[in-house]
Amino acid sequence: MWRGDTVLSHAVKMIQTSNGSIYGVVGSCRFSDALFAWARSGEEGAMPAMRDGDNSCSMIRITRARVISLIDDGAVLPTWAMDYCAIGAGAAVALGALHAGASAPDAVRAALVHSDAARGDVQILRL
Repeated sequence: MWRGDTVLSHAVKMIQTSNGSIYGVVGSCRFSDALFAWARSGEEGAMPAMRDGDNSCSMIRITRARVISLIDDGAVLPTWAMDYCAIGAGAAVALGALHAGASAPDAVRAALVHSDAARGDVQILRL
């Protein structure tokens, strides 16, 4: 996670809601917290808006092992044709690896090797 040019954390934050959906967020701390609060509420009301001072933020929602929605910098992007997605600093490399047939853990490993800002360990969570 970044605030301006300062690295705050290299972790993707994740939660699972009572309906079984899993949400993963990278980016602005304040906006990530606002998105998680919205997700925990059952997505009641309008999605939180980014404010001045928030930098890039992305969130994915996964239900029944399928990417249901992708929110990037406050915009909900269509995902009906997506079999996979990636968010965060190494997303472009990870997407290329996934498209070429790599497993998700291998795509993350590729992003760690080939992306300047991607850091951390590979953690695997099975749905």
